[in-house]
Amino acid sequence: MKKHALVIGGTGMLKGVVTWLHEQGYVVSVVGRQKHKYERMMKETELDSRVHFIEVDYFILEDFKQKIIEAVDTMGPISLCITWMRSDAVTGFDWLKSYLMEEKADVELYEIKGSHASRIPFSPVTSEAFVWKRIILGFKIEGKESRWLMNKEISNGVIESIENKHDLHIVGVVEPWGNRPSY
Repeated sequence: MKKHALVIGGTGMLKGVVTWLHEQGYVVSVVGRQKHKYERMMKETELDSRVHFIEVDYFILEDFKQKIIEAVDTMGPISLCITWMRSDAVTGFDWLKSYLMEEKADVELYEIKGSHASRIPFSPVTSEAFVWKRIILGFKIEGKESRWLMNKEISNGVIESIENKHDLHIVGVVEPWGNRPSY
C-alpha cells in the first residue's frame, strides 16, 4: 500500500518537507488556499504526479472536511500528517485530529506551532493507531542579534523531528524569551 502524507502549509516554509516526503516514496497531498503557490513550487522542484494539491481554506470547515475525505478516498489513508495552521484555526485542527484518530490506519500527526506555544504545556496523545506530536518554531541567536528561522531551517527541523519521532521538538531556541526577534 502506498504511503500517503498530508501537508497543510506545504507550498511555503514546508516546501522542503514536501520534497523530502516525495523522496521517501510518499504520495503527498498539499493543502493550500492559493494554487499559484503550488504551481510555482512544482516548477521550482523535481516533484512529480505523486504530489497533489488540495485547494481549500481550513477556516471553511465543511469544504475542508470534504476535500480531506476526498483525498483519502482517492490517495488512500493518511499515514503522516504535518500541519502548519494558524492558532485561531482551532475548529479545523480539532476536526482533522478527530478524523485522523477515527481512521483505522496508523497515523502520526505533527502539529507545527509558533514560539508562543512553548509557553503552553503539551502532552503527546497516543492511542493504538494514532500519535499526535508537536513541533515548535523558535528563533536563532547570532552573536548579539536574533532572527526568525528561515524556510530551510524550518523544513530541516521538521524532518529531524519526524525522523527521530520526537514527541515535542523545538526548532531553534525559545529562550531566553526576551531575545525573541521583533516582528
